[in-house]
Amino acid sequence: MRGLITAGGLGTRMGLSTKATNKHLLPVYDVPMIMNSLRYLLRAGLQDVLIVSNPHQLWHFGEVLGDVSALEAEFGHSVRIHYKKQENPTGGIGEVIKLAEEFCTIRDKRGQVIGKDDITVVLGDNVFKDSDLLVDAAKGFNGGAVVFAKVIPEALLFQGNDEQGYTSRFGMISRKGDIVVKIEEKPRATKGPDGKLRLSPEFENHEVLVGAYIFDSTCFDRIKTMKPSLRGQLEVTAIMQSYLDQGQLRVSSVQGWWSDCGNPDTLLLASMLQYHMKGMSLDALYERVQEILKE
Repeated sequence: MRGLITAGGLGTRMGLSTKATNKHLLPVYDVPMIMNSLRYLLRAGLQDVLIVSNPHQLWHFGEVLGDVSALEAEFGHSVRIHYKKQENPTGGIGEVIKLAEEFCTIRDKRGQVIGKDDITVVLGDNVFKDSDLLVDAAKGFNGGAVVFAKVIPEALLFQGNDEQGYTSRFGMISRKGDIVVKIEEKPRATKGPDGKLRLSPEFENHEVLVGAYIFDSTCFDRIKTMKPSLRGQLEVTAIMQSYLDQGQLRVSSVQGWWSDCGNPDTLLLASMLQYHMKGMSLDALYERVQEILKE
């Protein structure tokens, strides 16, 4: 099993903050964003991790992560971080996984291909309360695909109106009991007479796909048969759908809070959650802010 962190994209929603460096190196409270994703993979026992990012910012990660000795001491195993350029920053998560095929290829001493490793993917801008999220799933993985999902409040679902209409901010799943019946990337919603946005009834449970997935090595061949979506991307949900069609998709429900860091508001939220998780008082912080605002 090998690990992959997606750290590409343009980060345009962060404004000027991402003119100087990659979004995934911005701080979530007291650590660079990507350190959370890296620690989830290392905690699950993975030793080889690939970071995929933009050509002009990839070297920034080496500046931050170049010395892995502290991580090796923390997790008690070897840590090898690899890097690869993503020339097309808007190609989608599926393209990033496609770029990891050579990284997951196993060769003998003569350089001949003898197989491919399975892969655990974590989006570099996702933060979880449960730092052991991947441990059991990765160690007990025996093929197919495992995706992670969480039910979230309706108010967190929508990103507003764009050229394709109102959509969920996230990929979503619909289940009947424990059986997944539908996967959709950012399903569209309609505005009711009361002005509220609503998804179709099949997604009324508001269960979203969070940024962590485990795929067996067949994912690379599956990606080769995929075509870009209307957004021009190789969607990770299309990979999931291929496993679902063959009855090889399993869903693990995320316990505790989770946040992405896709825009300044969610980055601030994730920082506050991580601040609280480290034993700090949000009430005390709020009181300090209120005192300052009185000046």
